[in-house]
Amino acid sequence: MVCRSQPTYVAYTDAGPQKRALSRGAYKDQPNHVRQADGTWFSYAPVLDTPNEVARLLEQTRRPASCKKVWMRYEQTSSRSSDLVGSA
Repeated sequence: MVCRSQPTYVAYTDAGPQKRALSRGAYKDQPNHVRQADGTWFSYAPVLDTPNEVARLLEQTRRPASCKKVWMRYEQTSSRSSDLVGSA
């Protein structure tokens, strides 16, 4: 997998950058937002919504007609990666 050899990640907080353990096989347990190049924040799904959002994504990818929509949404959000400055 993508993060298999990555034991930690850097979280940018009000206290500055912090190294945190990367939990494998578990949904996130902390909120995550990224600061974009223009200074605005992009918020991902809230912690409590993540399991339902993953289930919804998996359900959508099981339906061939919606796979194209899911892929297009992924491409829209992943293209933001060049605009991302850090996360908090």
